[in-house]
Amino acid sequence: MNGLVSVGRGGDYVVEEGGGRRPLQLRDDLGRITVPNKLITEVGNRYGRWVVVAQSQSTPGGSRWSVRCDCGTERVVRGGGLRSGRTMSCGCLGRELLGQRAKSHGMSGTPEYRTWIRMLSRCFNVASPSYADYGERGICVCVSWCHDFAVFLTCLGPRPSAEYSLDRIDNDGGYWCGKAECPECGPLGREPNCRWATGTTQARNTRRNHRVTAFGTSKTIVEWAEGAGLSRHVVGQRIRSGWNAERAVTTPLVRKGRRTANA
Repeated sequence: MNGLVSVGRGGDYVVEEGGGRRPLQLRDDLGRITVPNKLITEVGNRYGRWVVVAQSQSTPGGSRWSVRCDCGTERVVRGGGLRSGRTMSCGCLGRELLGQRAKSHGMSGTPEYRTWIRMLSRCFNVASPSYADYGERGICVCVSWCHDFAVFLTCLGPRPSAEYSLDRIDNDGGYWCGKAECPECGPLGREPNCRWATGTTQARNTRRNHRVTAFGTSKTIVEWAEGAGLSRHVVGQRIRSGWNAERAVTTPLVRKGRRTANA
């Protein structure tokens, strides 16, 4: 057995006489010791309802793995999707959540309940047209809201009017209640990330909008400009010219004759 090279999850090693092991050392053409690539295997690991059964292929873009869902469905998925939590089942988890019967809250036909159902659908239902912008991006619903509409309604309250809809304050964050008693949000120290907002407010809170942080607060350029009594074009020009955010949103315009200066 002396000199037999073996491979394990801890790396490559050489089996010595008597069963001992030592790390395998390889040398390049100049005699320098190189570290061999470790073999990383996902086989047997569980991610949500997926269990990895075999490696499908390895490409420069990442490995793909054959997985089996608890319901018996088998697919090939990317390793990154498994580890990030973007994929947790074949879709059966989302269907079960969406198929839960309304509890005795008597609000199954209300706008708030329909909002809750749509929220779950775009995060968990792979067949949803919105899934690519939500569930596939890793946008999730916290445990407290995921399984109980009543908790969702208690946190947000009734929708103020038909002009309001559900909005995430941080567009890269999930649908989080932010409550200390939440089994998920509490230990992670999450802040509440949802509110009822008008279409105007939501239009300013998209991934496309340029947000600026000043005095510890993040707002869109339009919001900073309105609060400072300035034009959004002036604030934007100042930021692009290299002004720091605090100076850009607090410096008043200096008017010289018919021309307006930024400083």
